[in-house]
Amino acid sequence: MENMWKLDLEITGFNPGKADEIVRACTFEWVFGEEDIDMALAGADGPNVIWVSGTGPLYAGESKDELIERLVDSIQRVNGSSCSVKVEAECLEDETCDNKCGLAVA
Repeated sequence: MENMWKLDLEITGFNPGKADEIVRACTFEWVFGEEDIDMALAGADGPNVIWVSGTGPLYAGESKDELIERLVDSIQRVNGSSCSVKVEAECLEDETCDNKCGLAVA
């Protein structure tokens, strides 16, 4: 049985013109829906922030770390350069799983 995970992402330092593409990348890579996304866009002078939060299972055979790496890689690829992606991951079901993880990538 797959464990359910809650993921919270905070994305900053991205190209504001790529915000919609970044959101699409997030929803393509995992079970985030439109209702799971909030944005504060201030334009080129920033600060620009995308918040994404969702709950779902990991894909078959994928680890939490692999999911996070895949999400961050996809976000930065769409952005065209590195940006800050803070990830909080929490296992919601199984006490034997690595329950919490925080990662910040700049």
